Amino acid sequence: MLTNRQHQRLISDYYDAEAPLYAEKYHNELDTKPYDRYILSRFSNYIPPAGIICEIGCGPGQVSGYLNKGNKTIFGLDLSLCMLNEAKKSHHFDDTVKGDYFTMPFRDESLDGILAFYSIVHDETTQIEQLLYEIRRVLKMNGKVLLSFHTGNERISTSNKKDSIEYIFHDTEQVYDYIIESEFLILEGVVRLPYPDAEFPSKRTYFLLEKD
Repeated sequence: MLTNRQHQRLISDYYDAEAPLYAEKYHNELDTKPYDRYILSRFSNYIPPAGIICEIGCGPGQVSGYLNKGNKTIFGLDLSLCMLNEAKKSHHFDDTVKGDYFTMPFRDESLDGILAFYSIVHDETTQIEQLLYEIRRVLKMNGKVLLSFHTGNERISTSNKKDSIEYIFHDTEQVYDYIIESEFLILEGVVRLPYPDAEFPSKRTYFLLEKD
C-alpha cells in the first residue's frame, strides 16, 4: 500500500513521461463530445465576469480551452510539471501551479469556481469527501464546482515503460452522499452513456454544484 506521498510521486512520474503524447492525443477530444461542451459552458457562464477559476488535475489544459474565458482568471493545478509545461503551450491558463488538490495553495474563500473534469480518476472514492471539503474551503460563497468522473466500480490498470497506474471508477450514489454531507447545493446532476468510437466505453457522471 502506497503512502499518499508515494502515490502522488507515482502519478507525477507517470504523467511526466506521458505528457507530450497525452497532449497530442487529447488536444481536440471535446470536439466529438457535445454534452461535455454544453456543461463546461454552463459552468463557465455561472462564474462572474472577472471571476477566478482553478482547473484541478488540469493535465495539458485542453478542457479549460472550452470555457468562456472573457475577463476571467483561470489557473491550472497539476502534480505533473511536464503536463503543466504542455498546458502553458495552450495559452488557456493565466498561470499554472504544481501542487496537490487535497491541499490547494489558495487562501480560504478566494476562488469563484473549481473545475474537476475527470481529475479524480486516480483517487479512491473514499477520498472524494476530503476533496469536497478542501474545495469548499477555497471557494467563495455561491462559488461553483463542476465535477465529472467515470461511473461504476471498475479499476483499470495501465502502464508505460517505467510505471503502472490505476484508473478508478466511482459509484454515483456514494459521491452524491459525499456532496450532501459536505453541504453543496446540486444545480445539475447527469449520468450519460459513452459516445461510440469517441471515448472509452464507460458511463460518466457530471455534478454542477454551488457552495451554499
